[in-house]
Parts: sequence; structure tokens; C-alpha cells
Amino acid sequence: MIAVVVGLSFGEVGALGAVATVLTTALGLWLAAFVADQQAHRTVHRHLATGHELRRMLYVSSPQLSCAAGPAVLIALAALDVLSLHAALLTAAGVGVGHRESPQ
Repeated sequence: MIAVVVGLSFGEVGALGAVATVLTTALGLWLAAFVADQQAHRTVHRHLATGHELRRMLYVSSPQLSCAAGPAVLIALAALDVLSLHAALLTAAGVGVGHRESPQ
């Protein structure tokens, strides 16, 4: 997500376009991870996940969608003229980098 918000900060995009890009990126990353998880399950168990297994996959992978929350809030603040869109995007990138560097 960091690369996306940095890339958006160099472009000529409005707040609506920026939030749409961030949300679409998060959804795409989540779907890619979910499909990979489903394929891994199929390879190991010789069938697609259903029922409880499928719900567990959705539960485990759903936090990946939260990577869009911070940038989306900052972009919304930019849309409300609390800060510039450029500042919002760079702040989102900085928060993302700071989050990556913190020990887990």
C-alpha cells in the first residue's frame, strides 16, 4: 500500500480517484491472497475449502483489508480540506513505513 500512496502523491489525482485506487488495491491484494490460500488448500486436501474451512480462510485473511483504512481516512480528511491531498498521501506512506519498522 505504501507504493500505491507514494505513486498517487506524484500524480494528478483527486480525492475520489485516490480513495478508489486505495480501496481497489486493498481488495485486489486480499482477493489474491484468498485465492492463493484456496489453491493451497485444494493442493493439500484435494478439494476446495467449504463451510467451516472457508469461513476460517475468510476470517484469517480479512485483516488484509485494513491496510486501506489509514490512507482512506487521510484522503477523506483531504476531501474535507483539513489537509492537502499530497500531504495526506505522504502521511499515509510515512505511517505505513513506521508501522513496518516497529517490532512485532
